[in-house]
Amino acid sequence: MIDEGDLPAAMVCAACSQPLSRRIPLNEFGEQVGDVVYTHVRHHEADHEAVPQPRAEHFEEDLTQFCDFCTSTKVRWRYRAPGIQMIVIGEDDAPVGRHHSSSDWAACELCARLIERRSKKALLQRALLAWDDEEAREVIRESVRGLHEAFFTTLQPGRHRVPRGRR
Repeated sequence: MIDEGDLPAAMVCAACSQPLSRRIPLNEFGEQVGDVVYTHVRHHEADHEAVPQPRAEHFEEDLTQFCDFCTSTKVRWRYRAPGIQMIVIGEDDAPVGRHHSSSDWAACELCARLIERRSKKALLQRALLAWDDEEAREVIRESVRGLHEAFFTTLQPGRHRVPRGRR
């Protein structure tokens, strides 16, 4: 696990206020090659390039938020699970990127209920429904399962209500 001080700042798009994913390109030896790449949330295609800006520079109520589990825009809760990293493996089983998750994980009401009950299987099924392509669901199933395991392993006690406003 990485130190909290080493975690990258959460980023949003300055153009549309949507959260951005952050990926670090790696070579076959796991060394960084090139600049960090920011993209819009995978399930919600954008009509423009990402314009990264620290989330802290936005008013919370202006942000377009997505549930980190099912991509619902009805975010109600925020959970703390710091230090999660995911290595992206290419077709030749070599690392091609590293993804750092934000310390804060957004959840809609239904996903929050599943988290509180520790219903990992139901949470996984709900998360996989966000993928329109059934073949894509099967390809990412184990990745999402591993990401959820890391979430539950590093989950800190308590949760925070997300203020009403733009979700």
